Amino acid sequence: MHSGCSNFGMMKMHRLIMRSLFVHVLVLCWMASGAVKAQEKPPEFKHPDVIHNAIHEFYVPTYRQFVTTTRVLTREIATLCRTPSEEQLTVARSAFRDTILAWSRAEIVRFGPVLNLARMEHISFWPDVKGIGERQYRRLMQKKDPRALNIETLKKKSVALQDLTALERVLYDTQSSTLALATNKRGFTCGYGAAIAASVSDQGQRVLDEWATPPSYAEYLVTPGFHNPHFLDSNAVAALFLSSFSVALEFVHDRKLALPLGTSAQKAKPKRAQWRLSNLGMQSIVVNLQAVQDLYLKSKLGAALPEDKKWIDANIKSNLERSLEVAQEIGVSISEAAISRDDREQLIYLAKLIRNLQDLMSHQTIAALNVVTGFEWVDGD
Repeated sequence: MHSGCSNFGMMKMHRLIMRSLFVHVLVLCWMASGAVKAQEKPPEFKHPDVIHNAIHEFYVPTYRQFVTTTRVLTREIATLCRTPSEEQLTVARSAFRDTILAWSRAEIVRFGPVLNLARMEHISFWPDVKGIGERQYRRLMQKKDPRALNIETLKKKSVALQDLTALERVLYDTQSSTLALATNKRGFTCGYGAAIAASVSDQGQRVLDEWATPPSYAEYLVTPGFHNPHFLDSNAVAALFLSSFSVALEFVHDRKLALPLGTSAQKAKPKRAQWRLSNLGMQSIVVNLQAVQDLYLKSKLGAALPEDKKWIDANIKSNLERSLEVAQEIGVSISEAAISRDDREQLIYLAKLIRNLQDLMSHQTIAALNVVTGFEWVDGD
């Protein structure tokens, strides 16, 4: 009896083991099948001219223009420090405005060399939700640390003390009017502003150099392959390029609009608006949208869409036009609009339009062009 029960138990265990092994083999086969599929090379992006156009018609010229404006800004602030006057302060602020708008065009390119060594933060440390820059700026103004007057020693300080937001405080905060006084010749505040401008210009030049000087990032974009440290295939290039539209629009929506809007007029946070002191926030958003539009049109991305997907191109163009119209119609600062009933509604409407654009310019376009995102493959040879 005992032996029979034992044999029955052994047979039952044997069947369970065999069943378990069979299931395990099935799982391994399924995993192997998936692994093989994952190693298959993704489809080639059949429109390399789109990437070429984006590089030569937008990316490189945009960074070059930014560098040009920073050089003018550096020169005008240096002149203000040597010969302070109301007129020269106005000229310096005008140069600052040109720089901010040039940066607003460049900041939609949220990939590539600008991300190396935190260059984007060195140029614009924003949003600063914890107010780090404000506190550090006030302490610096109190201590008047001479290391802030030299570009090399300034670079060793916090990025929040050497970006365009810090320079905005120098040129527009409550004490900025003293920059025009003859008694302020070569004063600490002006010298600090000049060092910031020079530092930002240097950062911009480094980004431009990596885009345009061989072996350049631009070359990597158009010559994917195993020799390329950034892009294994044309699909990876296309995925980055197409996704960059959504990333840029998300930045405008989530940071530039949603942050100051808050969840209601009562919970709005107008002090979170970008370029609040210089009142350039709304103009910056307009330029952001114009830059997205220019990149889309100059790359000729719409022409690459299949005939049965041309509706996407039409919708993108109409949504961009409408977004720009709404943004340009808002005649007050973002800080004011966030708490004003009518203007707040316009901001909310603009945010919705931008969300629509995000979907059209990423998901819809990516699917229409058969581009695979988040894909890695390994050559079997």
